[in-house]
Amino acid sequence: MKKIKLLSILIASLFVISCRNTKDNQAYEQLRQQNLSGDELLVQLVDFEMQHSNHFESKVDLASFYAIIGDYPKAYEYCIRAESVIKNAPHDKNGKKAVCILNGTRAKVEYMRGDFDSAVEFCNAAIKDKDNGSIFKFLKGQILISMNKLDDALSVFDEAYKENPDNAANDDLKSYMYLLAGHERFDEAKVILNKYFESGVYFSELGAFASTVYEKTGDIDLSLMSTFYDFLFYAGFEPSVLVSYPANIQKIRETAKAKGLSSDYESALNFLESFFTLDESVKYESDFFIAKYISIAKRIARKTVTKDDIQQLLKMEKHFSIFPIFYYQVYNALIVAEPKALDITAVLEKIISLNNGNSYVSFAKKQLGSRLGLSEQDSQKILVAAEVDKIVNNYKKSASMDDLAPLFDLLEMPENNYELQTLVYLKMQYKNLGLEPVFLKKRELCSNKLGERIDYILH
Repeated sequence: MKKIKLLSILIASLFVISCRNTKDNQAYEQLRQQNLSGDELLVQLVDFEMQHSNHFESKVDLASFYAIIGDYPKAYEYCIRAESVIKNAPHDKNGKKAVCILNGTRAKVEYMRGDFDSAVEFCNAAIKDKDNGSIFKFLKGQILISMNKLDDALSVFDEAYKENPDNAANDDLKSYMYLLAGHERFDEAKVILNKYFESGVYFSELGAFASTVYEKTGDIDLSLMSTFYDFLFYAGFEPSVLVSYPANIQKIRETAKAKGLSSDYESALNFLESFFTLDESVKYESDFFIAKYISIAKRIARKTVTKDDIQQLLKMEKHFSIFPIFYYQVYNALIVAEPKALDITAVLEKIISLNNGNSYVSFAKKQLGSRLGLSEQDSQKILVAAEVDKIVNNYKKSASMDDLAPLFDLLEMPENNYELQTLVYLKMQYKNLGLEPVFLKKRELCSNKLGERIDYILH
């Protein structure tokens, strides 16, 4: 009788838990149907998870969210919490998918924590789900690379790319083309390289890698022009390349002649050299974006650029989105062909937003200041939104008022669009940004225009 009674209690308790889980799932579905996004969605998710401590899917979604934004400690925390209630996963396709995502997320977290063995195990568990797990195959390939299991990694990448190439992120494409090249499968590496170029994501020495691949596939002109890609990037940071690159062209020419290599070298080298001599008579028929860029750049320098050239140049932006020299060229083209274009200000702001040590920032601020009637000295105090965010983030890390000096310099400037935009932004966000204490402290130290503007922010 005691056993029957105990069994009845257990069955009853399971029924209560099942009902509670059903209610939790219904409440979560209602939350999903609100179509929230951004911070509002995150706040609601965190609140829901706290109030429904046994709910599985909300924990998985939070773990996945934090992994996506790169907060791996938080992602790990929610993975563990999800695993503690995995028995509550719905017994349907949604529950199956959530378990798969949990394993895949945990694999990513362990990978970032440096525990590659655990990462592979969790990744394998996710991949076992034939319906949902294929998206984690590229992750497994990345983990295997970190374990220096390059043959295994290549096999995984081959399979993953064949199944669904659209699942490959830019980092996956990068790893895959390096693996292919490392295994001397250059024709396949070229296919992935071309797709990577279309992504518009640059990494250091991409041009050099591309040059090697194209050389191995017999594309001599593309091989030579790919080196120009690296030159364009570094030209904004290392002025010395303006001398060293032309010198290297001459060395290549001498080597090619000494080895009796084909005329393909000579015509491509002449075209590259014409970028520096501005000889528009030197043509090169090619659809390669670098060749098109060189042709337009010569016309910009000689002030023969047209509106059509500008449109063609802007179509190349995806290839040069972190190249400050590209936007410098766009600015120069607009000044010649469309001097009244409203886009000029936006192009200058883009150069400044890229503020990664490039040599064009000072130029861009000077031009913006001139348009606003500011002195050259005040022009250098201009801050665009990206710079304001960077300054505030640096302050949050250091808690040093010195890191906010450029922000205070901007607030002391004569009234202008950038000072006003920042003033309004700070008034709305200073508490959320954690700036109230430092503004109060700074206010005690100043009584001039800066003091008046701090008063406006705080009151």
